[in-house]
Amino acid sequence: MRHRCGERTAKPRGLGGLFVSSCAKLYTEGMCCPVAVKLREGESFDSLLRRFNKEVMDGGVMKDLRRRRWFVPKGEQRRMDERKGRRRARMQRLRQDHEEG
Repeated sequence: MRHRCGERTAKPRGLGGLFVSSCAKLYTEGMCCPVAVKLREGESFDSLLRRFNKEVMDGGVMKDLRRRRWFVPKGEQRRMDERKGRRRARMQRLRQDHEEG
């Protein structure tokens, strides 16, 4: 089996050789396959799928894919980051005021 990045792996045979991975070259970390889980001995497919989904969510893969769904120009990205920073600062001030008062 060939990954999108060109890396080759053996094709899985049945559940015994099952290897699930998420491979795409759009990750800034420079990793080809950011999420991969191997079937443990005696593990069911449902358990394997649950571990894979957890790795995808914990690794931020879905968040990254949603963020890269559309092209955002640098100027707009800068404005969005500034807006996020202002919101973060406002929320922090509100929390501090709440703790003090």
